[in-house]
Amino acid sequence: LVGAGGNAGSVLTQSLFFVSDSYTTYEGILWMGVMIIGMTQLILFLWFPMWGGMFCKGKEGVTEADYYTSDYTENEKIEGLHEAVLKFANESKTERPPADRESSDMVSEKAENPNMQV
Repeated sequence: LVGAGGNAGSVLTQSLFFVSDSYTTYEGILWMGVMIIGMTQLILFLWFPMWGGMFCKGKEGVTEADYYTSDYTENEKIEGLHEAVLKFANESKTERPPADRESSDMVSEKAENPNMQV
C-alpha cells in the first residue's frame, strides 16, 4: 500500500467524525473542515536551510548538496556512498525561487569558466 498520508488522514477523519453517533453529518463536516485548516497552518513552520520557509529566507551559503549529504558520515562520503544524493541535490536546485536560481546558475557557470564576463 503506497500513499502520501492522504489515505491515513481520511481514515482518521472518518473514524473521528463519522463512525460514531457523537456528531451529526453536518457537525462532522464542520469539524473536519476545522481540522483541515488547523493542520494546514503547520506548513507555516516548515523551513529548509537552503530554500527557507514562507516568511524567511534560507541560510546564506547553504546549498542543496550540504543539506542532502548531511545524513552521511565522513567515512561514508570517503567511500562515495553520497554520490547518488549529489545528483539529486543538483537537480533540486530547480526548486529554488527564480531569483535565487539564476544567481546559483551564474555562480556554477563562473566556477566552471573563470574567464566568463558577468
